[in-house]
Amino acid sequence: MNGTQDRVLLWAVSLSFAVHALALTQLHLGDKAMSMGGALPLTVQLLPPIAPAPPTAMSRPAVRPVATKPRTQPNSSVSAEALPVALPAAKPAETAAPLAPVAAPAVAASSPAQPSPPAAVLPPRFDADYLDNPRPSYPALSRRLGEEGKVLLRVWVGVDGRAREVQVKEGSGFARLDLAARDAVGRWRFVPARRGGEAIDGWVLVPISFALN
Repeated sequence: MNGTQDRVLLWAVSLSFAVHALALTQLHLGDKAMSMGGALPLTVQLLPPIAPAPPTAMSRPAVRPVATKPRTQPNSSVSAEALPVALPAAKPAETAAPLAPVAAPAVAASSPAQPSPPAAVLPPRFDADYLDNPRPSYPALSRRLGEEGKVLLRVWVGVDGRAREVQVKEGSGFARLDLAARDAVGRWRFVPARRGGEAIDGWVLVPISFALN
């Protein structure tokens, strides 16, 4: 491309020089003719433009073909024909069976076993009619002396209904009266104490009154 542009530029410069030279020549001849008294005709001839040479294709380096080796096929007993491949049958979509709701283990709302209340204890009895216990005898000396009073005895009764021990809890103020009461109650029969349906030993209070009227 640079060579073509240079030739076009050279052609344009040459043409300009030619035009100027021709103009100067005509001007010189005109002046000479005028001096000779005659006018000469001015002839201008334009040269045809020089066609620019067609751009030559840039030369490219020749590319040598590379000889390729034929690829050797591996030895195999299978022919080159496409063998049909058996595709695995599509498994049907497995639907997950709904899980049965798991029942939470029932928690027994049982309260801790409370101990049964102890059976009521019934104290021994001495006032049953069938016992037929005699009243203590009034001491003769206490009668003559006018001694009176009330004795409160504390008696331990066994399971057989007999008095095992007799204590004076509150005396009458006269020893003879207290002793008479204790000796009489010691021979009495009692209904033994009970816990539920079982006879047990137990204490009982027995009041004895001595009066002269």
